[in-house]
Amino acid sequence: MNRYTDMMGRTSFTDEEKNALSVRLRHAAQRQGTRRPIRVTRRAVCVAAVATAVCIAGAAAAPTIVRMAQGSIGFFNGTQDSLRYGSQAVFEQFSSAVGSSLTHGGVTLTIDNIALDDSYLGVFFTASSDQDIRSTDIEAPEHWLASWAAPSFTVKADGEELRTPGNLEIDARYVDEHTLTGMQRLALPKLIGDTVDLVLTAPSVLGEEADWRFALTVDKSAAGVQSLSAEPMQEVDFGGRRIRIDKVSISPLGNTITISEQPGKDEYPSSAFALRDDKGNYLPVIDNGLDGTAPGQRAVNTFSFAGASTDIKSLTLVPIEETGGIKTASSIDQYPIAKPAQPGAGYYQIDKLEIGGKRAVATISTHGFAGSVNPELTLLDESGEDIAFSGDVYMDQSCDPKTGIWTVTLYYPDATAAEVAKIKQAGLWQMNAVLDESGAATVSLQ
Repeated sequence: MNRYTDMMGRTSFTDEEKNALSVRLRHAAQRQGTRRPIRVTRRAVCVAAVATAVCIAGAAAAPTIVRMAQGSIGFFNGTQDSLRYGSQAVFEQFSSAVGSSLTHGGVTLTIDNIALDDSYLGVFFTASSDQDIRSTDIEAPEHWLASWAAPSFTVKADGEELRTPGNLEIDARYVDEHTLTGMQRLALPKLIGDTVDLVLTAPSVLGEEADWRFALTVDKSAAGVQSLSAEPMQEVDFGGRRIRIDKVSISPLGNTITISEQPGKDEYPSSAFALRDDKGNYLPVIDNGLDGTAPGQRAVNTFSFAGASTDIKSLTLVPIEETGGIKTASSIDQYPIAKPAQPGAGYYQIDKLEIGGKRAVATISTHGFAGSVNPELTLLDESGEDIAFSGDVYMDQSCDPKTGIWTVTLYYPDATAAEVAKIKQAGLWQMNAVLDESGAATVSLQ
């Protein structure tokens, strides 16, 4: 991991930014044999809304009127097979062109488009520099390098800074040696008004520290047509702890649930739970990181989940009483792959697997409650042993917010042809979880 620290040391970041990036990189730089999955993951209706500039000192002046409507987003014009958080069809249907720019020290940042509903804010941007911005001495998939180099935004809504999930959800790609384009998806932990003043801030862009602030007033009043959102603020007993369900939102850009609590000494915020709708269907919860808190303060965390519809009447959170892990594997010549012989309460299975010379891509479905961690793919030889690829191995995980279908990509860029030829089986790490139904909590959404 030293090379990631070295990379940050050579870049102009504040200490707070370095700490945040260090956490993100530790989660993202997945190695084969590591049993902790990557935290990824973390979604507007067609809005004929108006966005106007808010004039504040240091902020870029946006176009006078921007109407949120269908339109193309330049970010999606490039390769899309490595995107983890973006969905072209949804974002292009529910986005607004902005085109507002700031330039400092030979670096230009442009907000190209935004998308907004009750669950998420999507910020699409282009950053360019007079200097060459490509990293040549760091080994990692190029879209990872672009994402690490991309600016990270915080957002204020009507003057209040919104606390977003622990992991930064950023996709980016290099356009050329001087330019990258990308998107950041920010989960909204609370409902915001139909008309809201947004201020986007990036403390550093391509190493240039400056007052990177963009202000917009956005009218999203039409967004509720295809959404179901509520702020129950309901306190419940949950597996021996007292938590509060602050917000639930089922929206075109995705679904979120916000939970807050005041953890006891040496306690982490609640994160491992099953989520079930009023019809008994389990809704996959996507592990997208936790936001900690200082002692004595309230922890607020927003979780993404898949598979819900706006006719849902209630959600039930069920704590996990105990867990165990087991690797299930089977031949790559017969589908489904890695389905457990005795699936129990739920499981993951591989429905499709594409194996190439430098990467393997698995399409994975969720059946019942498959656990509280994202699926982790392993590739094995004929005897069932993990293949020791030359060089580092990296893994991306993303989940379709509507279907709950996972795409897991395993990169092995330095593998030899002989090593790839050894791939005969594929496996998944499955959780054998026991749910504590006595500690379950139900919140009404009607």
